[in-house]
Amino acid sequence: MLAEVLGLDEKPKLRPAYLLGYDCKLWGQYPALVDVPGSVVHGFVYHVRTVETGEKLAMYETNNYHAEPCLIRFTDDQEPKEDLGHTFKFAGNLNDLSDGNFSLELWLRRMGRQTEADKVDSTGGSQ
Repeated sequence: MLAEVLGLDEKPKLRPAYLLGYDCKLWGQYPALVDVPGSVVHGFVYHVRTVETGEKLAMYETNNYHAEPCLIRFTDDQEPKEDLGHTFKFAGNLNDLSDGNFSLELWLRRMGRQTEADKVDSTGGSQ
């Protein structure tokens, strides 16, 4: 999906990482990052290299999310181990959120993207 939104010719390189102080709720079928002191959210990071790329991601995320600075802690064996970056935090009504886990595989299947869903491994990343 990231390659499609950004018009990339090749599969984007992602690094496994986590953020402290956030939790992931559900806004319908979509993940919604919210502030929760002491919580941890695990996921993957894409290095945005240009303002234009960041703007494309922001347009895709809509006004229901806003970019927020964060400290990224990587979980692989590469350097750097930490870096400053941005995440998209939910900006809508918190009462619209529910508890649950976001499944990339399930979401892809709902969107009719069976081929991509078949490539998702058990950690939520692409193979």
